[in-house]
Amino acid sequence: MSWGVERPVSVEQTDAVDILGIDRETGHVVLTISDHLDWSDSAGHQTILQKKLNTYLAFVESGEILEQYPSAKNRPVAFRVVFQVPPDESGRAFVARAREVIESAGFTLRDEVHTVGRSTKLTRHCELQAGLFGGPTDRTLAGYFGRLVDLTN
Repeated sequence: MSWGVERPVSVEQTDAVDILGIDRETGHVVLTISDHLDWSDSAGHQTILQKKLNTYLAFVESGEILEQYPSAKNRPVAFRVVFQVPPDESGRAFVARAREVIESAGFTLRDEVHTVGRSTKLTRHCELQAGLFGGPTDRTLAGYFGRLVDLTN
């Protein structure tokens, strides 16, 4: 795994953590997914987002986050999805189901739509580490993966 931006971050890079930082207001570790996709293929979009969320869960649950970002120790974790395009009805339902699963695991899921010209909380309130903590991982979260696999149905 590496630090620093090696290529643009994207939801489509499902084996990588895009952005990680500490929210200065809450002290939470925030792992952000940058989602630029439209919703013309809602099921496909949900599948990609599901894979990305599974990668993020594995990164945290395996303890790999502490190896790569020791400042995360003893901090609550929040996953954040920043959409460029607002989710359609099916996408919103997917996010709601994902939130339930993630919250049942003891984490938080935040989502927002980023519009051009609007400053996001991420840039104002987080100390960022942008980059890729990616690559194939052999770690699994069978319980979480199993629950998330059904979210697109």
